[in-house]
Formats: sequence, C-alpha cells, structure tokens
Amino acid sequence: MHKITNSERNRVVSILDDSIERIMLLSYVPERAHEAVLAELEPGPYDVFSRHWELEAKGEAAALQESAREVCRCLRDSPRTFAVLQRYGAHDRSESKAFVDALLDLKEVVGRRLGETVQHQRRQEEDLSRARMKSQQAAETKAAVEAEQSRARRRFEEDSATAATICSALSAEIEKHEKATQAEKALRDREADEKIKEYEEIHVETVKENEVKIAEAEAKLAVQLQEQADELLLWRRRRNKVEAELRATIEKYDVNMFQIQGEVDDLREKYDRELKEYNELAEYYAVIDQDLAIEAEEERLIKEANREADEKRARMERGIARIQAQFRGRRARSGKKKKGKKGKKGKKGKGKKKK
Repeated sequence: MHKITNSERNRVVSILDDSIERIMLLSYVPERAHEAVLAELEPGPYDVFSRHWELEAKGEAAALQESAREVCRCLRDSPRTFAVLQRYGAHDRSESKAFVDALLDLKEVVGRRLGETVQHQRRQEEDLSRARMKSQQAAETKAAVEAEQSRARRRFEEDSATAATICSALSAEIEKHEKATQAEKALRDREADEKIKEYEEIHVETVKENEVKIAEAEAKLAVQLQEQADELLLWRRRRNKVEAELRATIEKYDVNMFQIQGEVDDLREKYDRELKEYNELAEYYAVIDQDLAIEAEEERLIKEANREADEKRARMERGIARIQAQFRGRRARSGKKKKGKKGKKGKKGKGKKKK
C-alpha cells in the first residue's frame, strides 16, 4: 500500500469531519415546509429554508445541492435557527442518526488505517536505529564493565596478598610487644607491691598519731564543753534577771500609761469643752467681725465719697479762681487800653496851642 504524508491524512480526515457535520445539520431539516419553523425564523434564514423546500419539491438536483450548502452555512452561522429546528424536529431521525454513526465509525477506521504515514515509517526506522545503537552501546559498556571488574579483581587479589603480608608482620610485632608488655607489667607489679607495703606501714604510723591527737582533742573538747555549760548557766541567770527587770519595767510602764491615759482623757474632755466654748465665741465674734467689716466698708465708702466730693470742690474752686483771674486780667487790660486812649488825645491839643 502506498504511504501518504501527514498533510494528506489530515486533509482526508478534515473532509470526513466536514461531511459528517453537514449530514448532522441536514438531519434536523424537515423534508417538507414547516409553518411553525418558518414563523419563528429570521428574514435571512426564512428565505433560505423557503427556497430549499421549494427546490426539494421540484426535485432539481443541482440547485438542491447548492441550497443544501446554504442551509448548512445558515445553521452554522445562526445558533437561533438551529435551536428552532431542534425544538420542532418532529420527523424521524433514526435513519439519519444511524447513517451518521456509520460515518463516524468509518472515520475512525480510516483514521487508524491512514495513521501509517511516511513520517510514521520514518519515525519507526529512526527508533529502530536508535535501539540498535543503544544495544551496541550497552554491549560496549558491558565489555568495559567486565574488563574493569577483572582489573578490580586482580587489584583485590594483589591487595589481599599485601594485606596478608602486613597482617603477619603486625602479628609478629604484636606478639613481641605483648611479651615486652608482660615483662614490664611484672616489674611494675613488684614495684607496686613494695610501695603498697611501704604505704601500709606509713598508714599504721599515721593512724596511731591520729588516735593520740583525737584523744587529746576529745579531752580538750570535754573541757570546752564544761566551760561552755558554765557560761551558758551564767548567761541563763543573767537572762532571767533581765527578764524580771523587764517585766517590772513593763508593769511600771503599764501603770504610768494608765495614769497618763487618765490625764489624757481629762485633757481631751477639757479640750472638747473649751473647743465648744471657743466655737460659740468664734461664731459670736464672727458676727461682730462681720458687722465691723461692714462698718469699716461703709466708712471707707463714705471717706471715698467725701474725698471725691472734696476733689470736685477743689476742682471747682480752682476753676472759679482761674475764671476770676482771667476775668480780672481781662478787666485790667481793658482799663489800661482806655487810659492810653485818653492820654493820646490830650497831647494833640497841647501841641496845637503852642503853635
């Protein structure tokens, strides 16, 4: 079978899809004119469907084919028209539906059969070559790994032999070291035993000396305890004496405090009585002080009024004196003017007589 390209395969599949879609759209169109459908269609779809049903009634194949294309185009472009046809699709669609299902199955089969394209074959060959290359690389890698394993095994055997030699040398050295250690340990044990004996003798002597010191300390402690007991007895007697004196002082203090409390009560009673009298007198003298303050305020107001009257009188007197002075001055000036005029007239007459 001749292999096709992907573009050719896609073109065939798209043609099948378009054909199936047109058949599905035309399956909703009634075979004859449907008045209810025409009543709800818009003007454009109305003309298309009216013409299609007329051509279908006439049976003109070529014009009907072109009209079917226009109907499909109208249904694709106008969802409202398609919804109207779905709502009024009362005719039987079982045969058209079966036909569409068969076309869908055919499309699936053709798609699978056409899937083996040139590109697909080329891709398979490339995958096969890559698989062969990977197998060859794996074989080479396996050989390299086996060679490396053999080299590693030889190195391990050589290292094992070297390690065995080193271990034997170390064992001999360890044995020699253990013998030397045992000899040194025996010497150290003897020295330790000698030092232990020496320390034990020193310990015995030290214990004896400490026992003597402990006996002396115990005797000294007994003496100190006796002295402390005597001193404690003395201090206890002193404390009893001080406590007795303190009790006597407290009793005396209580007696004095009772006396003082009585005196304080008497003084408080006297104070309250005098305070009451003082409050009464204070109220009385407060009234008197208030009256005196009122009288003083009245006298002050009278004095201020008199002072203001005196000041007014003084201002009036000064004004009167000033007016009188001005009047006298004006009067004196007017008198002088009159006298001057009379003197001038007399002099003129005398002069004329002399001539």
